[in-house]
Amino acid sequence: MLAAIGLLGGVLLRRVDLVVLTAPFLLALVAGLAAARPPALTVRAAVDADRAYEGDELTVVVELTSARPVDRVEVALDLPVGLAPAGLHPVAVPVPTGASRVKLALRAERWGTYRVGGVVARARDRSGLFTDEWTLPAATVLRVHPTAETVATLVRPQRTGVVSGDQVARAKGTGIEHADLRAYIPGDRVQEVNWRATARRGELWVNERRPERSTDVVVFLDAFTVDAIGPAVRVAVSVTSAYLARRDRVGLVSFGGSVSWVRPGMGERQRYRVTDALLGTQAHENFVWKGVNVIPRGTLPARALVIAVTPLEDDRAVAALFDLRNRGIDLAVVELAPDPGAVAGAAVGELGRRLWAMHREMVRDRYRRLGVPVVIWRDEGSLEQVLEEVQAFRRHARRAVG
Repeated sequence: MLAAIGLLGGVLLRRVDLVVLTAPFLLALVAGLAAARPPALTVRAAVDADRAYEGDELTVVVELTSARPVDRVEVALDLPVGLAPAGLHPVAVPVPTGASRVKLALRAERWGTYRVGGVVARARDRSGLFTDEWTLPAATVLRVHPTAETVATLVRPQRTGVVSGDQVARAKGTGIEHADLRAYIPGDRVQEVNWRATARRGELWVNERRPERSTDVVVFLDAFTVDAIGPAVRVAVSVTSAYLARRDRVGLVSFGGSVSWVRPGMGERQRYRVTDALLGTQAHENFVWKGVNVIPRGTLPARALVIAVTPLEDDRAVAALFDLRNRGIDLAVVELAPDPGAVAGAAVGELGRRLWAMHREMVRDRYRRLGVPVVIWRDEGSLEQVLEEVQAFRRHARRAVG
């Protein structure tokens, strides 16, 4: 631009000195155009892990390969929402002949499934006239797991399974937990004789014990409400991790516009199955409703404990839970409390909010009349305290029935 202004001004004003003054700029432009050669740069990227937890930092190794030296290459990560760069970003490095590696750090800020490895590299020639850019699409699938809350108190089922586990069964059998005393019957093991009771009563008495059995637990996730999916997934992950650590069988039913499920299973592999299914949970609008009849029979065992995580806002989810209870399923409901700010900001007036609160309390009362505990969990509250409230309700309900 300076050369053009000088030439035009020299011609219009008929002054040679202006042409001579701008000639170096023109020579620099011509020399830069003549020497400009696009760099032959190849970009590759690799992520050091494909799974992480919220708050973890990962490293993306970017490999730059060039047939000739490049003075300066700017490298930046193309990150989706939920991931953020950690440390210096972007970075500028020289690339010698051959391969050069650059390490960039990123932080997982929110749970979810992401595609990572997308890189944007930008290089300029020495004259600064041309800029070449390379875009590498993201190819690696990264699964960021929600941070599970440590839960020591869990809901005890009304009925246990037949597989050995850590849950003390209500029925009597072979185990280590003392249940009762009874008179000796021929065929009883000598190891079970209670010698203190025998000496006191003058005849043989033996100990009765309760066996340790596993529990079938199914997490029922209400996926109808978009705003509640985040808190619901966090609760479901914490409950799943706690029961699997106790050697119980855990399954998942995600109930929304579409229905998905994971059959109950045990072990670390099952935890990954359930977590991967939870990471893919989304709210889908669907007006074709089929109810819980579409769920395979093996997904809801007859002795299963169903822990429903729901905001109790969609009538279809509320009706599905009533249907499960009417089938004799052992059910507990963890209600996700709505955001107070969202409720207060709704343009419905004070009367509308009162009617809304009365409707929710009516739904809770209907569940409680059926013997189903309904406890409210708030995002900043303790999940263990909520599960303890479920246990307290069940103990009170048994005493009332007795």
